[in-house]
Amino acid sequence: MPDQWHHVPGILNPADDGSQGMPIETLHPGCRWWTGPEFLWQTEEHWPHHEVGDVLENDKEVTTPRASQSITATAGFSLDELLGKFSSWPKLVRTVAWIMRFLQFVRSKCGVPAISNHGRIRLTEMLTASRAIIKWV
Repeated sequence: MPDQWHHVPGILNPADDGSQGMPIETLHPGCRWWTGPEFLWQTEEHWPHHEVGDVLENDKEVTTPRASQSITATAGFSLDELLGKFSSWPKLVRTVAWIMRFLQFVRSKCGVPAISNHGRIRLTEMLTASRAIIKWV
């Protein structure tokens, strides 16, 4: 949040030391690279004061809080029970493919980009589902 930002002039900023070619001999345990600038050891009223000014909404440094959602699914049955619910391998694979497509759809609603899948289950989805089942076994 911009109202929490404080500007530190380069002369007081230890991060600038490293980016401007600080000699290795000056990196001793008590140097400001390790301890930070001297003013941080004082109360905030002694810190350098510089107004940041207006910040544009689309500034790369400004982050806005995002709501996140998560879904956790747990299998409450054994593999034998799952396999017993389907009369054939193709039906099991097709069902798992639909479940995987649904999960991908839900993830896309939570900000994770999804592959556009509409209509019938494709061969690639069936192969992915088959691999998932085999890994599970």
